[in-house]
Amino acid sequence: MKKLILILALFIGLFTQAQQVAIERNSNIEIYNDYPKTFVDANGRTILNYRKSSALKKYEDGFRDVVQPTYDSATQVRDSIYFDTPNDVFTYAVIDLTDAQIQAVLIANNEAVKQQLIQQKVNAEIEAEAQTVTDEEALEQKELYPYWSGESVSYGLGFKVLDFTADNELALYKVVQAHTSQINWKPKDVPALFTRVQLDVVLDWVQPTGAQDAYNIGDQVIYPSGSGTVWESNVDANVFAPGVVANQWTQI
Repeated sequence: MKKLILILALFIGLFTQAQQVAIERNSNIEIYNDYPKTFVDANGRTILNYRKSSALKKYEDGFRDVVQPTYDSATQVRDSIYFDTPNDVFTYAVIDLTDAQIQAVLIANNEAVKQQLIQQKVNAEIEAEAQTVTDEEALEQKELYPYWSGESVSYGLGFKVLDFTADNELALYKVVQAHTSQINWKPKDVPALFTRVQLDVVLDWVQPTGAQDAYNIGDQVIYPSGSGTVWESNVDANVFAPGVVANQWTQI
């Protein structure tokens, strides 16, 4: 029987990659993820490049594979390593958990899930409340808002999201036309759908698409773009550029 085991050890050593092995010395079991590079055998001889030694040599020195036991992690736990003489391998003992230990684990797992669900609910309530505040308050707490997604999300009128500007600045945008998002409809690129939430900042005039994003009395714009010339709307529902219709805009 021992001769057969030696032959099997030689054969396996030729065709398998290194795995966890162990050896018992001085009543202590030493575990290795691979054979050691240098090893001092029972004769006190130091062997360099020990990994290149034959499988028979390693076997004779006392190295054996470490076999991981199978067990039910819900009711059992892996214990200390020992040498399994009948199978000529090292393995780990498996012990059954007591009812109290099993219940303690289940309670801990339940509490972890509970806290996760509570946190999700709190986050959802905070994010929903953030959508109801004024633009000024929103800018003071813009970190609370969700990031814009192009994954077919339905955005309602007035809903606020975070997204990047052309300069990679994380900015707050507000929906001015309800829509279902598309990947190429980024807030910075579609003024007909989004407007950037900014206070005391005059933006370039953008052609409105309808009543939902038209300019109203008191709205200020820069026109032409980049000129620095500021105009203020004199009428509500203003969809014309400054200078197109008389008296609709006043240069200030």
